[in-house]
Amino acid sequence: MPALPSRILMTDPRRFPDIRAHTDTACAGWGVIYRHFGASDRNEIALALAHRATIRGWLFLIAGDPDLARAVGAHGVHWPESRIDEARVWRRKNRDAVFTVSAHSPLALRRAARVKADAAFLSPVMATNSPGANQPLGIHRASSMARAARLPVFALGGMDPTQERRINNLGFSGLAMVSGASGQKA
Repeated sequence: MPALPSRILMTDPRRFPDIRAHTDTACAGWGVIYRHFGASDRNEIALALAHRATIRGWLFLIAGDPDLARAVGAHGVHWPESRIDEARVWRRKNRDAVFTVSAHSPLALRRAARVKADAAFLSPVMATNSPGANQPLGIHRASSMARAARLPVFALGGMDPTQERRINNLGFSGLAMVSGASGQKA
């Protein structure tokens, strides 16, 4: 199983329809989570991203779609918080795959640790332009939650590369971003 990088780029085809160009932001040693939201061309894009991941040395996960992850040879699956129990069952059959989950509360972080997720993505830490995002947790509350968690926690929501110094030594294993990698807060 590849190591978890400290920076993760999450795709969003609604905000960045040209996913291949969006992922050009990711450098060697990053991770990329492909969120396809049911796009009709998801197989083609996932295969292209899997190929790029191999060439560029990315950790590559598919969000919420274990069949697609297996089909393209992704390193694993990123699961939404609502599907943590399903993810636990999937993990039993895929012990060598990377398994991450979204979390929005201390309870979700505890559930993620109980099912032995490799990491959780806590969000939203800061204000974000993401549609449907909850009220931001705030850096201090999110930090407290990350420190109390029994698994690696990535800060998501309002993150960009300049936030890396801000979250350093606050209990996070790294940061994840959507549009922040392109210079916008996400």
